[in-house]
Amino acid sequence: MSKRARRLALIILCLSALVLLCACGAADTADTDAAEAADAAETTDATETADATEADSTEAADAGTDETPDAAADSYTVIFDSRGGTEVAPFTAPAGSPLHLGANPTKEGSAFVTWEDQWGMPIGHGAENTDVEWDTEPGQEITLYAVWE
Repeated sequence: MSKRARRLALIILCLSALVLLCACGAADTADTDAAEAADAAETTDATETADATEADSTEAADAGTDETPDAAADSYTVIFDSRGGTEVAPFTAPAGSPLHLGANPTKEGSAFVTWEDQWGMPIGHGAENTDVEWDTEPGQEITLYAVWE
């Protein structure tokens, strides 16, 4: 056999081995994907069962209260981060209603300027007891941050 023929045979052998390895790797990947899908399905079933059990417990606990489970879904909550100032209590209001900014916080050595949203946009321009139009959605939680000078 000539030197050229041996090289060609070696190349063909290497390519065959490479194709075989790739095919085995693809089969392993398919097996792994199938196993992961089965695990995900089991996890989802377990989560749904746990969620259903928790929901049943919550409904039983709420049965003696005035608030229905849907009431929280029809409202939004505002949390005030005074950034070192006096605490401002959070409030919950019906979805679609304006934000009510109560009394401004105080902070020794600083003057309150305004509240701002998570993007740094001023809210209410520092006025106390102001209702601010805000596109509120049911279940939404809004955090407002104090701005000081």
